[in-house]
Amino acid sequence: ISEYARKVAHTVYHPAGTCRMGAADDQQAVVDPQLRIRGLEGIRIADASVFPTMPAVNPMIGVLMVGEKCAELLADRARDTAPVTSTSTGGDAR
Repeated sequence: ISEYARKVAHTVYHPAGTCRMGAADDQQAVVDPQLRIRGLEGIRIADASVFPTMPAVNPMIGVLMVGEKCAELLADRARDTAPVTSTSTGGDAR
């Protein structure tokens, strides 16, 4: 029985929770609420490592949701940093 178990047994191990997410002032957090890595510019984490614990189901849907949120954060940042241009009527674009 032991030999059979070794041959057919496998794990479904999904690492999660290895990059603690916390408030911007949380010195123990690796990642802030906007998924930015503390102390590094221009890099974010968008995978299961930001989960606080491993979910009871396959984490793929949760990982996809984190990826979608990261895409939204990046789009918001791009929109916020876009240069202001004047309109064709000569007024200020604000």
